[in-house]
Formats: sequence, structure tokens, C-alpha cells
Amino acid sequence: MADRSYLRRLAERAGILSRFVDGTRRLRGTSDATRVALLAAMGVDGSTEQTAHRSLQQWTAAEADAEPRRSRRDRSDTSRLSRCLACSDVLGDGRVLGLWVNLYSVRTQRGWGVGEFTDLRALMPWAARHKVDFVGVNPLHAVDYTSNVVSPYSPLTRLFDNPVYVDVTAVPEWPALRRSAAATPAVLQPPELEARRTAGRIDYQRI
Repeated sequence: MADRSYLRRLAERAGILSRFVDGTRRLRGTSDATRVALLAAMGVDGSTEQTAHRSLQQWTAAEADAEPRRSRRDRSDTSRLSRCLACSDVLGDGRVLGLWVNLYSVRTQRGWGVGEFTDLRALMPWAARHKVDFVGVNPLHAVDYTSNVVSPYSPLTRLFDNPVYVDVTAVPEWPALRRSAAATPAVLQPPELEARRTAGRIDYQRI
């Protein structure tokens, strides 16, 4: 196995973890190929040990050059670094009205049993008419629907949205697909749709 010590030191300096817990809660090690790809996405060349060594030297020199400026800025800005940003830092003494909605629970009589992006789009003008200043939503990333606990706060990835929120009937090809279908699938029959829409719990796998 090739020695990639400079690559690993460079990756560590860039904040790339050597180990991580994946979406199935298993501890995994970061491969050198992943390190190279992540560094490349940051504009840093670690493709070979020679380029990784050179990049590491450049990184170290840049940090040393920036340290005096950082120290001066920190000394003059300690009041802002001593705590997390609060709402009052943004809003002052003003008050706002907002809604926080879990999109999956914004179910309508036209949906398939779970809140969809079309439902969120319909909610926005309603909120505006009632002088609501903002609408917040749960994380919309892709999640694992095969586990016992389905949570938007445990995403499989932050690169892709959760397809369950897609309004399939709004996809341009949907009308043509319905016309070409020999029969409506059982999952789209009115009794099945109504059962999902009125269920007390959201059955993600059926949806």
C-alpha cells in the first residue's frame, strides 16, 4: 500500500474526518480516494504525495500569514464570539409571526398521504395573507425508509432531497402516463388513497 501520510495530514488540516458514522450508524474509515476527491472539491491538489506535500506546505504558510490578522480580529470582536447568535441580534426589539411546519404532516385531500412540495407552495400565500413573516420546515434530505425509526433529522445524505415530497401528479409526464396506463394501479384507487390520507400515522413505505 502506498504511503499517503502527506495526503492524510493535508486532509486532517482541511477538516476531513478520518472516520465517520454512516446513515446505517456504522463506523467507517475515510478512504484515500475520498480524501483526494474532497480536497479537489475544495480546490486543493492531493492527487499524489508530491502535490499533497506541496499543498500542505502552502496551507501551513497561509495559516501562519493569517494568524496575526486573526488574532487582532479576535481581540477586537470577543463580544460577538462569546455566545451563539440570538434572534434579537437579527430582529432587534421587533416581533415577528412565523409558522414551523413538518412538511410530511401538511396533508391535503389531493395528496397521496404525505405533505408534498405542492402543499407547501399552497401554504405560502395563505401564510402571507395572514401576515405570517416566515414559514419554517423540517430538513428535506433523503432518509432511510427501511429502518424502524424514520426521521428527517437522520438523513442518509445531504446532497439529495427526499423524493417522498415530490408531487408526482405535477410531473409533466404524469398526464400522458395516466392516459397510457391500461388500468389504475391499486395503490392509486380512491379507497387506497383515502386510507392513506386519513390514517393517523404516515405509512412511508406504502406511500
